[in-house]
Amino acid sequence: DKQLLCIQMELCNCTLHYWLEKRNRTVDYETLDLHPDVKQIFHEILCGVSYLHSRGLMHRDLKPQNIFLMGNNLHVKIGDFGLIKSVNGNDSICSSPSVEGIPVDFNTTTRVIGSKMYGSPELLSGQKCDTKCDIYSLGILLFEMCSIFTTGMERFETLSELRDKNRCSGKLRRIWSELKIQLIEELINPVAELRPTAEEVLKNPLFDPEHVELPREASADAQLMGFANKKK
Repeated sequence: DKQLLCIQMELCNCTLHYWLEKRNRTVDYETLDLHPDVKQIFHEILCGVSYLHSRGLMHRDLKPQNIFLMGNNLHVKIGDFGLIKSVNGNDSICSSPSVEGIPVDFNTTTRVIGSKMYGSPELLSGQKCDTKCDIYSLGILLFEMCSIFTTGMERFETLSELRDKNRCSGKLRRIWSELKIQLIEELINPVAELRPTAEEVLKNPLFDPEHVELPREASADAQLMGFANKKK
């Protein structure tokens, strides 16, 4: 008799990709920083990635389509572990010899795989990778979560510019806080060794529950106000 293997999986409400598309139709840059879900979602992604890295694993394909959001509280679950790899070079926990029809050698950490828009330079160039390749992807993710794109072309051009220049554009520097800009640029540092670990990012003041994110212009106004009060 013919045997079938059936895998029952949890049904997720939506992906981060879908959530971002929906959100971008309802907010603008003036209200985006007040959107509490951005910090919560990214913090949970960080926690998941930090756990993977603590187990000696790298995901290698972090992108909005692989981040699932559950329930009304948008609880994060990281999915699609088809390209996951052990940092020490042991066999992948996945035994499939191919991904989407493309042969994959799970005994190497140098094959060009993953999604180009979110993949680190060393991953896309076929160099040896470690967990820092996921940190780069997190930087692109955070940038996208803090941005508003009205078209797919705008998103492509903006993210491509970010990858090419390894820094946030002048326009965003006038809108975003210094803390946010600094974190994103640390995450996408082209030199893998200089990127922070996921555990270090979790300690960033940006994710302090009591931290209030202010646009750069508002931060400057607050500093001037504080200086004026001190002089009084």
